[in-house]
Amino acid sequence: MPYKSCIDLGAIGLDYVSIVKVYRLTGMGTSEEATNALTMDPLYAQQWMVFSNAGTMYNLQDYIMNYAAWTTLTQIRNTISTDMAFREDRHNKKLYINNNMSSPGFVTVEFIPKLHKAEDIQSDYWQDILIRLCVALTKVTLGRIRTRFTQSNALWTQDGERLLEEGNTDLKELREILRTNSQIVFPID
Repeated sequence: MPYKSCIDLGAIGLDYVSIVKVYRLTGMGTSEEATNALTMDPLYAQQWMVFSNAGTMYNLQDYIMNYAAWTTLTQIRNTISTDMAFREDRHNKKLYINNNMSSPGFVTVEFIPKLHKAEDIQSDYWQDILIRLCVALTKVTLGRIRTRFTQSNALWTQDGERLLEEGNTDLKELREILRTNSQIVFPID
């Protein structure tokens, strides 16, 4: 999307759980707009001077000193403000992006989408978990129904207690799997 310091996510219609990261579309010094800025790596430009006929060691030493000054300036910029740092305002659905170098033309916003239907789930892992959860909840529900009433003179006995126990055991195992495998990280403002 086009870069702005404040992007209105509500106007875009982005339905998301959280914003993970904001990236530049092109790297520093690789786009036409960035080559005109002073943010290009000076050592990259110096290599053509060294390998040309006019290049001397004096120019290389002078340029290395300039490169050291440039990297120090870059470190100071990154200490004061991290490039492409962002803050998400969930209430107003706004994304504030801070850049400390030249402004990019476009940015890429990585986000976790909000899923509204089971058909939206594409991962085999989560489809398996969802099916196992449905089977466990069905066992619990059927077990509760079958243990609600007992028959004293029937030829067979209901298996409600066994189904209820299996369903509760399956739910406990699934919750433990999800608890131990939860690696979902939500950025904190």
